[in-house]
Amino acid sequence: MLCIACSGAAFSEETFVVRTAAQDASEPKYVAQLFNGKKVATGFCVDLMRAIERSDRRIHFTGDQDWEPVTRLEADIQVGALDVACGLQRNSARMEHYRYLEPAVFSVRYFLVARADDPVKVSSWDDVRALGADGIVLINRGVLTPRMQALKGVQYDDAAVSAKINLQKLLAGRGRFFLYRSPGLQAEITAAGVSGKVRICSNALILEDFYLVISKNAPAAMADALDNALKKLAGSGELTRLQQRWLS
Repeated sequence: MLCIACSGAAFSEETFVVRTAAQDASEPKYVAQLFNGKKVATGFCVDLMRAIERSDRRIHFTGDQDWEPVTRLEADIQVGALDVACGLQRNSARMEHYRYLEPAVFSVRYFLVARADDPVKVSSWDDVRALGADGIVLINRGVLTPRMQALKGVQYDDAAVSAKINLQKLLAGRGRFFLYRSPGLQAEITAAGVSGKVRICSNALILEDFYLVISKNAPAAMADALDNALKKLAGSGELTRLQQRWLS
């Protein structure tokens, strides 16, 4: 009699360790809170990562408690030192190195900020264009999107890497306006210590989508797993709930 022994061997499922970092000065994407004297990252992106992990148990994010400025974060993704960044806008330079996962994780509105003692009023981009060289718009490095670049006649200064530096430049008269997103704008004004010294001087002038992006150096299977998990969260309503919690 032929005896066949069943080994009971288990086939291991592929897992994905996704390397990332928390982006400095990016509320409400990443919100710094003190816990037992330690700077801890919370915020929309941290909650989104935990939701993705619950949606697909093969996925595990690492590094979301390690803080990096956006310039270093992007450089690390480009060279393959990190896999993913949360909440980046689409632009031509980034599209060379990243895959943008759909759908967008959230949308924001952009407003212009001026010095509190500047009587300027802006109802449209035409008002900015009419100022010519007196209408320089300060904007954080890496933020310029194709939609922004397509605004003919608008002069940008994107040399600074943070909202704090740009707000200081604004107060020093090294620009007429500072363009920044809401939610997040008021938190940056407070953090920079310029409350009462600047004011929002326009209505919402631009609506932009922000995405979860993955390095083109990352494995295709990892990208597909993240893409599917994100779509699952959108379909279940969980993505909307996270947006309402952090962005409303």
